[in-house]
Amino acid sequence: MAIDEEQVVISKTIKKQDIEITAEKENLWSVQIAFPSLSVTEKEMLARTRDAKRIIARNFNVPLELLELREVIDKAPRPEGLSIHISIGRIEMGRGKPRVRLIPLGTASGSVFPDMIAELDFYYLDESDTPITMDRLRTELVNKGVSLEMCNYSVMQRTIETVHERKSLVTKLEVARGSLPEEGRDASLIYSFCTDSGGLGVLEGLRALKKVREKNVLCEKAPARNGTVAGRNVSGENIPALQGMDFQLVAGSGVKLSDDGNTLSALRTGLAILNRTVEEVDTPGGKRTVTTSIEVSVKQLVKMNAEEIGDLVLDDSVDINGTLKEGKTVSTPGEVIVNGDVEEGVILHAGADITIHGQIKGGEITSECSVFSKSDAQNSTITAASDVNIKGDVVNSAISGRKVKMGDVSGSNIEVGYKVCFNRISDDEGGQKTEICVGRDSFYNKKLEANQEYIDNMSANLQHIGELFGEDVTARFNPSNIRTLLFDHLKRLRRRGLVNMNNELVKSFKKLLEAIKPIKNSIVNRAEVIDNLQKEASAESLNRPVIVARMGVKDPFEININGKKTTIEATDDGTAISINGDGDIIIHKLRPPSRREVNLESVDADQEKPT
Repeated sequence: MAIDEEQVVISKTIKKQDIEITAEKENLWSVQIAFPSLSVTEKEMLARTRDAKRIIARNFNVPLELLELREVIDKAPRPEGLSIHISIGRIEMGRGKPRVRLIPLGTASGSVFPDMIAELDFYYLDESDTPITMDRLRTELVNKGVSLEMCNYSVMQRTIETVHERKSLVTKLEVARGSLPEEGRDASLIYSFCTDSGGLGVLEGLRALKKVREKNVLCEKAPARNGTVAGRNVSGENIPALQGMDFQLVAGSGVKLSDDGNTLSALRTGLAILNRTVEEVDTPGGKRTVTTSIEVSVKQLVKMNAEEIGDLVLDDSVDINGTLKEGKTVSTPGEVIVNGDVEEGVILHAGADITIHGQIKGGEITSECSVFSKSDAQNSTITAASDVNIKGDVVNSAISGRKVKMGDVSGSNIEVGYKVCFNRISDDEGGQKTEICVGRDSFYNKKLEANQEYIDNMSANLQHIGELFGEDVTARFNPSNIRTLLFDHLKRLRRRGLVNMNNELVKSFKKLLEAIKPIKNSIVNRAEVIDNLQKEASAESLNRPVIVARMGVKDPFEININGKKTTIEATDDGTAISINGDGDIIIHKLRPPSRREVNLESVDADQEKPT
């Protein structure tokens, strides 16, 4: 039966000879179809239903493919034949503009490159109710900057056919993938001595592992290697191959650098000390924290008994046997090893590691590297530019370090660059709470202030020595002319009338002269420390701060992470505290240890897994 194109539209009703269509509500139509005979075949019924759908599609702007017969409502005879009442509805489904998503990819070293994967989300219908086509998807990809040469058309075509067949939606369809550039190999070092005291389970072995002999090879550098194969993003742009990051190998005191700059050897027997300088640098894959120089020195190891020490300033590492009691002071750019306790009133300052095999019962301990203690610490101030590792408990103490590990902690003030880990936290017996501050700015600013204050104090000491011996004494001084400077000073004193000078006074003058070189060296070392701290502060911005209470929180305690403060409530569960990408504090519950007692030496905070 032919369709007559002549039709009459009255309000929401369309009359077309033998078909009358009324829009009852949105996406639903009532259809009356008149047949000339009382006998209607199924084929005739389907044909006239298709005619009704075409009329609805043209007049109500609905895709023909989305119209379906809902039900046959009624069949009624009429003088001219049969009238059948049916309903036709629109198939409900999502529609919208196709979306292109560009995804970055990262290399094994952490370099991240944008626009390496192109993904598509699209419905069967676009925002204009038009079935999606390959041309429309290509247009969206081009508008997003994707090179059509990089696209997988076979995947796109198969997916379009499936979406048309199922009238469905597809998301995250990967249609293009770039290739990462080949990474170079960063320069690396092979050491013949221990470089990380914090990983040792037994502190007694530390000194033996760091001791080297004259002519020993200390370390060898494997030079950097550059990548050779360029990459390509989904825009078709080439990405240069990545260069391996190199660093400078520097020979400190007591060390010789080979002609090719790749090997360091010891010029004397002593303790090997390593100083690493890091910086945040821009690379094709984004910012990276890299090592720019490694300096190795060999410090002579001076062995002394604790009772022999008064106010000791020296230029070498020192190994002290016995307990340091009140009033003892040790300052050196090298290492300090104490085979005994450190009692209240003791001051230790080292440019390298400080290792204490006994208890820390008070005093002030400062290291420009790390501090390690085999036992407890109480009523103490412990400061390190790098790590503080106390195997025992910490009570009523002030602890500061880039990373801090402890046993139980109570009534203490802890300030950390980015990570602190302990067993359990509580108030002390008098109810004093523990406060923990984690944050790059606060930690490094205080370090910089403390080092500048040290330089000012040492400069004042040099000035006092100059006032006593003559203003030019520090410029004239060298280790070979101490006797000459001393005799000149004694002659001046005799000319002024001071005749009776005992041996103790002469020894005191000699000690002051001998202190000039260590003081000058310590000022230079501290200036280098300030420079390194400034570089480390920039690099530390990539690390997310974290606090880990392995075995729970006995009493509530206050925390400050990057300036945001909160109270952590008591809990028997292990707890990890950090911040999210917006800088908000987040708290995780830790899985309990499995059939073993927590061991701070064998389990690092990095291994804790939040549930």
